[in-house]
Amino acid sequence: MNDNIDYNQKYIEKLYKEIYANIKYETTVSINQQLTFNYIKDAFNEVNIDINDNSIKKNLHLKNEQDQYTNLALLLSDQNPFTIKVASYESTSKTNFLDRKEFNGSLLEIYDNALTYLKLNSATYGLIDNSIRKDIEEYPEFVLREIILNSLIHRDYSTITSNIINIYKDEGIEFISYGSLYGNITIEDALAGLSTSRNPYLQAIFMRLKRVEAIGSGLKRVNEYYKNINLNLEINALPASFVVKLPRITLIENDDNKEEKTIINYLNSHNEVTRKEAEKLINKEKTTTSIILNKMADNNIICKIGNGPSTKYILK
Repeated sequence: MNDNIDYNQKYIEKLYKEIYANIKYETTVSINQQLTFNYIKDAFNEVNIDINDNSIKKNLHLKNEQDQYTNLALLLSDQNPFTIKVASYESTSKTNFLDRKEFNGSLLEIYDNALTYLKLNSATYGLIDNSIRKDIEEYPEFVLREIILNSLIHRDYSTITSNIINIYKDEGIEFISYGSLYGNITIEDALAGLSTSRNPYLQAIFMRLKRVEAIGSGLKRVNEYYKNINLNLEINALPASFVVKLPRITLIENDDNKEEKTIINYLNSHNEVTRKEAEKLINKEKTTTSIILNKMADNNIICKIGNGPSTKYILK
């Protein structure tokens, strides 16, 4: 019994030391005192906070009582030295390199630009379900938002290095952030909704800016989403990094409305389709193809343009 008490006491003391160390980092005086907040001020204005007000800067721990900027201010400033590097590859072998980007500036600017880039490089499929067209995202926006935020808010900023995002075209997206799990929690704890914050003041600011919905819910929500569609979210807590890999969502074909799905998939990557092209796509006769195309037009899935042999169909 006494051994358990001693162990618990040591664990609590260790946890407090870790928390104090990181709060100390956030509130330590920044080496750079020539900071500007051009990007983040608009986001603060949206929630009726004047970031130019000195008392507000102190309340948010951007300045100390001696009127000096802190490391937290540095992270949110236009002069923030930390970046996210994005690389796109054909596959996980990384033999065929496709694109490279680096996002810098305020952490909020990095978040916004990285999210926009990943959305622009993610496909949206048109799925036919009982003659109703539904849009299925290759990587849902809420998932991208949660994982990017997680990689920025919970990373270790004691070392200047970049977070990494690897896009594998046909397999998934890998997020690598510096610093492993914090506070002696496990991956299972995190997926259950338990949260410890390495950067509590940074997290509090992102919550004020309405970028964080609820503490500890991010990974849990994302994991449950993939479970519901029978895909696996991969998470690895390495000694010096935290790695999350999102699976790529693809359409699973079945016999129901298979021909309509084939036409929709073609139109997702082409501007238009003719009846003759549709015949070859779905391997059906002229009459059957016409019936399918007309049904899709009646259900506002596609739009018919022109008449006779020159008739073309586009997505609504």
